[in-house]
Amino acid sequence: IRKRLLAQDERKADRELKGALVEELVKRSSFEVPDALVESHMSARTENAARGLALQGIDPTKIGVNWREYRETQREEAVQAAKADILLDEVARREGISVLESEVETEVTRLAERTKQPRDKLRARMEKEGDLGSLRARMREEKTLDLLKANARIELA
Repeated sequence: IRKRLLAQDERKADRELKGALVEELVKRSSFEVPDALVESHMSARTENAARGLALQGIDPTKIGVNWREYRETQREEAVQAAKADILLDEVARREGISVLESEVETEVTRLAERTKQPRDKLRARMEKEGDLGSLRARMREEKTLDLLKANARIELA
């Protein structure tokens, strides 16, 4: 139990540090983000909120939320997320960060074990639903964040 708790704390600290790095990168950048990308992030955030409610057994259409207004409240965070996407993609491109097919296969195997699904069945579903591309993108982003973290000068407040 102790090992699991320590590992959980480590993962949380790592996520927080990487989040702070991205936040600082975004804060130091000054460029316009394409509206289409911001709109895409706003839609995704709204859909995720509705999906989260549905997973809790709550019908998102019957709770009295004006989803158009909710979507608009996501604009500032969507701009920041879009900037982060652009910046991380550029860092990955400049540093030549990529994800090997063998790394994707290892991750699919890990996911299959964790969800207790047959690996080939999971992979086929992910391929059909376009989730392999998303997985590859998340893995590339994680590698980019690891590189930034390894090269960051961290000052404690």
